Amino acid sequence: VIAGIASSLPSGVIILILEHVAIAKSFGRINDYTINPDQEIIAIGFTNIWAAFFGAYPSTGSFSRTAIKARSGVKTPIAGIFSALVVLLALYALTPAFYYIPDAVLAAVVIHAVADLVSGPSYIKRLAAVSLWELLIFVATVVITFFTTVEYGIYASVGMSIVILLFRIARPRFWGLGRIPLSTAVNSVVYEDEKKQPPVVHSDLQNYLYVPEGHPSLGKLVESLPDGILMCRVDESFTYPNSSFISDKIITYCKKRTRAGGKILSKGDRQWNDDATPAVIAARESLPRLHALILDFASVNRLDSSGLQAIVDAQNALNRYSGHHVEFHFVNILNPAIRRCLIVAQ
Repeated sequence: VIAGIASSLPSGVIILILEHVAIAKSFGRINDYTINPDQEIIAIGFTNIWAAFFGAYPSTGSFSRTAIKARSGVKTPIAGIFSALVVLLALYALTPAFYYIPDAVLAAVVIHAVADLVSGPSYIKRLAAVSLWELLIFVATVVITFFTTVEYGIYASVGMSIVILLFRIARPRFWGLGRIPLSTAVNSVVYEDEKKQPPVVHSDLQNYLYVPEGHPSLGKLVESLPDGILMCRVDESFTYPNSSFISDKIITYCKKRTRAGGKILSKGDRQWNDDATPAVIAARESLPRLHALILDFASVNRLDSSGLQAIVDAQNALNRYSGHHVEFHFVNILNPAIRRCLIVAQ
């Protein structure tokens, strides 16, 4: 029995859940109410478990029947009792009469009822403006479903969504940050309580706004950080899929803005992957040496062992490049678990 149902079971479960939740949300938007998808899934499971003992057909919410009921003026779930009575009456008493109803008539009723639920050109235009990837998934799902079956369309859409999600996680956005002075120097008052002297006013404090160097509207106002200090931001959690990518970005960003320190190696002594030519070395002589790197973790919600090791590897690579220890500083750490991981890695 398991071998007989194993191939169709996943698609059946996915279709049951997708169709039920989708129709509930669609009419929720129309009639101004919200649903709890977890409760809907529990209701489907409870219904189908008990229905299995009576040989019932697997049940779920239906676009066509729900749309027909909505067009008929149904307002409460008690309409399901009347629908069940009509079905029983049709099966046991009116079957001979219903036998002669043309399929085209039944199709016309369903098409008329669900016409308002079809996504129109305006939705497709908005989808294209928001995300071309989502438009691609939408078109692919419609085409595959039209020429094959609903199961293949669902598998294709779910698979494409997972691939795009993994790609976004593995290739997060990375920014080098600069600063914008928010105002003139801020006066700080230091009171000399012990000596009973007048307070001393210092005017050396300054507040800054840190934004990406290529910010579309504030880029012209961005100024560099002090020599030897760089700051960058990662727009994703630091995990296994993207740890190597982010580490390479950090190392490349630092090497482009600083010069190598320590002993200058000859061509024969350099590593095979060291592409520094005399011209490149001469051009970088005017750049400062790297002393500290600040990592903005405002968008990092998770840091696993692979991400932690990538940070350690990046620091070791920059230490060798700079010829001395490069300090790593972390700001805007939102999750205490991330701070504990960084402390463990020293």
